Parts: sequence; structure tokens; C-alpha cells
Amino acid sequence: MGRFSPFLRTLWLLPVPLAIMRFYPVNKIVGRSMQPTLNPDSNCLREDYALFDRVSVQANAEFERGDIVTVTSPVNPRRTLVKRVLAKAGDLVETMPPYPEQWVRVPDGHVWIEGDESFHSDDSRTFGPIAAGLISAKLLCIIWPLDRFGAVNPPTEDILKTIPRDSPAYREALSAMAAEKKRRSRVHPQGGSVRCLSSHSKMMTTPTVSTWLFTKGGGFIAALSYVSFNLLSDSSLTSLVVGVAEVDFVQIMQDFFQRKM
Repeated sequence: MGRFSPFLRTLWLLPVPLAIMRFYPVNKIVGRSMQPTLNPDSNCLREDYALFDRVSVQANAEFERGDIVTVTSPVNPRRTLVKRVLAKAGDLVETMPPYPEQWVRVPDGHVWIEGDESFHSDDSRTFGPIAAGLISAKLLCIIWPLDRFGAVNPPTEDILKTIPRDSPAYREALSAMAAEKKRRSRVHPQGGSVRCLSSHSKMMTTPTVSTWLFTKGGGFIAALSYVSFNLLSDSSLTSLVVGVAEVDFVQIMQDFFQRKM
């Protein structure tokens, strides 16, 4: 039995790496839906291998806006998607085509997911918010190819200064920075009320609306409350939800309709 002891010790320890691989799997990223963050054109192999974390997601539902996650497709359960969490429950999202509505409030227990490359991605822009329970893991880092080893974080100005300007990596970093800025501008976190206008108008968050009302109305904020207007007769203004109190609303509405005339 003595000569078999090394083999038995190896066999005894075998469940350890298997357990690690079960809860922290390494997956190959296939497709273009997450370019340029994953599988960028500058990658000679065109396919990244990444380490994912199942424990924190499945045990504690720990994921944040901006995290890249694996998701069971709500359309085809046999498919596993790799997407980015754009918004969580309660957030207000400015959608993109082909979704039929311009604004969506993410329901409780759901998230809004999108691929970084919108032209090659099946995501919430097609099937809407998905149940958070469909998320199975979140990406920790890229492990292959070696020149891309590390965590996947949005590039910053400091990182940009270290990249040669004439390199493909520089252009990819610029593109990623612009995409990240646009993604954040489309999401208004839970609790933030907004003014929903037509597609030709701009959107103002609650602080901006409150400031505008305070200036135009000449009133003062005595306590916080939520006031909602539904001006169905005016096609340019769908709804207004603000967090102010005791403001001269009569004067505000007079100013509004005078501008409309």
C-alpha cells in the first residue's frame, strides 16, 4: 500500500481543484457582443478566456451596475449570454432601439443588461428587463491571452497616457471611454426622479428640476414631497415627477404655457 500512497493522496485532493473550478469557472468568450471590452479586434486569438465568480452571485446576489455577467438567456435557456449589467431594480433607463419604449423603470427583482457592441448583441434592448435570478456569475478577470491578463475596468485618462497614440489599443481605449460615459448617462439610479420628455427634448434629473422650479416659482423648499403632473393634452411633456414642496406652482404653469404659446 505504501507505493500507492502518493496516488491516494492525489486522489484525496482531487475534489479541491474540482470545487474551485465549479465555483470559479474559466469560460471562453465567444462572439462580438462585448467588443471592444472582450474579444477586441486587436486580440490576435480573437477569443478571451476569463475567470468568473459564481459564489458571490448565487449566494449573495452581489453584482453592481457595470459588472460583466453570465446570464441564462430568457429566450433560449440553452444559451448562456455574457453581458453587462446596465441598471438594477428601481433604476430608470433610457432605452435604445429596437426596444419600443424610450424609458423603462426596471421592476423589482430584475436587471437591464446590454452588450457593449449594440449591433451584435441580443439583450434587454430586444427582450426587456430580465429576472436577476438568471445571472449565474460575474467576470473577475481575463486570464488569456497573457497580454490581456487582469481585471476588466474602464480605461481612464491616466491609462490612456501610457498607450501609444498610433496603436489600435489607444483607439480601443478611447472608444471604451466614450461608451462608458454614454452608458452612465442613460441610467438614473433608484430613487432619482426625472422629467420624461419627447425624443427631441432633453431630460432633467430631480435636482435640476427642483432648482428650476425654485428659481422660476420664487418659492422655497419647506419639506420634501413628491408631486406628479400628467399633462395629457401636451404631447411634448409626458410626465413630470419632482421632489419639492411649497413652490409657486401657479406662476410656474403660467410661465410654461406662455412659452408654449
